[in-house]
Amino acid sequence: MTFELVASFHGLVIFTELEWKGKRTGDELEALVSAKLGTRLHPIERFDLSQGDHCSGMDHGDLSCLPRNILVHGDNLQVMRTLLEVKGECIDLIYVDPPFATGSNQKYQVLIGEGTRVNAEWDAYIDTWQDPAEYLTMIQERVWFMHRLLKSTGCMYVHVDEKMCHHVRLILDEIFGRENFLNEIIWVYKRWTASARKFQKLHDVIFLYSKTGEYTFNTLHVP
Repeated sequence: MTFELVASFHGLVIFTELEWKGKRTGDELEALVSAKLGTRLHPIERFDLSQGDHCSGMDHGDLSCLPRNILVHGDNLQVMRTLLEVKGECIDLIYVDPPFATGSNQKYQVLIGEGTRVNAEWDAYIDTWQDPAEYLTMIQERVWFMHRLLKSTGCMYVHVDEKMCHHVRLILDEIFGRENFLNEIIWVYKRWTASARKFQKLHDVIFLYSKTGEYTFNTLHVP
């Protein structure tokens, strides 16, 4: 990975760009939109849909009349590609908590059965990468689609940790534009002090970006 600095004659840096093996060009990212999906989205279950929200076409894979609120289970890249195709700029707010490049696959446990219940372990998501370049390409592709899906008044929160936050910040700057960076939020949490040869990890980072300068921001009020 390298940092490319582009400067003016007077030595003022115009922009900083992160380069890595496998980085998508703008044309390659645009081509992802027209790439064919391996699967279609199909409704599984509906909850409390009003008559105005009913979309009979969804039973046949027609997503042009998606209801206002939906929960989708599937590969997020395929889902975003489909939403962009049928809905365009349709999202007001995105909060994304991507893998942190921890080097280990994440699992979760569920209790199965009645009476004597069995604790089963399932795979949650893969977080192992052959090298950081694979991780960055995964982030770049998804951030690009999220940016396209946001309305002009929309914002996105990106939750990362200290391992890759600096790299992710440069990708966000490149896709959203540095002028649309709003905040770096530090999420502090407590852990028991452990005997170690370094300071404890006690915080994560959340970046806030807007799509344009005409974004919506709701002021927080603490009672």
